[in-house]
Amino acid sequence: MLAQAFPASGTVADELAAGAAQGHAAVEFVQSTLEELASTLPSRHYGLIHAGFVLPFVRPSRFTHAFAALRESLAPRGLLVAQFFGPDDEFIRGAEPDTMTSHRADDLGALLAGLEILHHEEVNRVGNIGRGRSKWWHVHHVIARREA
Repeated sequence: MLAQAFPASGTVADELAAGAAQGHAAVEFVQSTLEELASTLPSRHYGLIHAGFVLPFVRPSRFTHAFAALRESLAPRGLLVAQFFGPDDEFIRGAEPDTMTSHRADDLGALLAGLEILHHEEVNRVGNIGRGRSKWWHVHHVIARREA
């Protein structure tokens, strides 16, 4: 059904945007950093927030505000699916000061207080990124639910 709604050429984002404009999808595309977007998020609105590998790239000096806004935008019983890098992650270790945010497992308890933790998996090992390049991963995979 989706294949019929979108033309075969162009990028996926272009196709989705075209479909949304034609009323085929309830999607709004916003190109922004989370730091910029945070102040525009509506309160208690989203049933699902997927912050896939975005939170580590929020500057530490802006993280508290941005994450608080993200949390507040979760609707009652809404789900947060997110990844948080740990301090051993290769990207974190190689980052310039105040460019990336990392969290230890203990930090996440306080950060996610008031949310029901449905899943937390900590990975701290070598793995691959795009095109098979090797990288040391230290990542916390989290699924949490806002209470009613």
